[in-house]
Amino acid sequence: MTKLLEAASFTNVRFDEVVMKTDVQLNLSADETVTANNYDRKKKIAKLIAKELAVTNWKLMNDGISSRMGIITIRLRGFDNEDAIKKLVESRLKKEELKLPNLAFSGGSPDGTLVASDGSIVTL
Repeated sequence: MTKLLEAASFTNVRFDEVVMKTDVQLNLSADETVTANNYDRKKKIAKLIAKELAVTNWKLMNDGISSRMGIITIRLRGFDNEDAIKKLVESRLKKEELKLPNLAFSGGSPDGTLVASDGSIVTL
């Protein structure tokens, strides 16, 4: 996340204390080095973060980005519960934020092993 924000012209990235609830919540902040339209800038950063987190069990919270006086704050939520992760993946697939690789059954494997078109193996 630090490299992503630095590439988007932010400096001094700071992570706050982690909050443990039924999920894990993490806040971070950074200094903005570019002054631009606040709305457009937040949308661009939200899109970059969503793309970066698409293959993880983390997501940007609904009120996840705020910016004032040259400082941006970002709120993330992480999931470790199997049901919550399943809902997160289903949501990302529906919104087309995440795409499954093309899968084909491997040579009659009884254990449900699939082989993606790129050669990676997925076990169900």
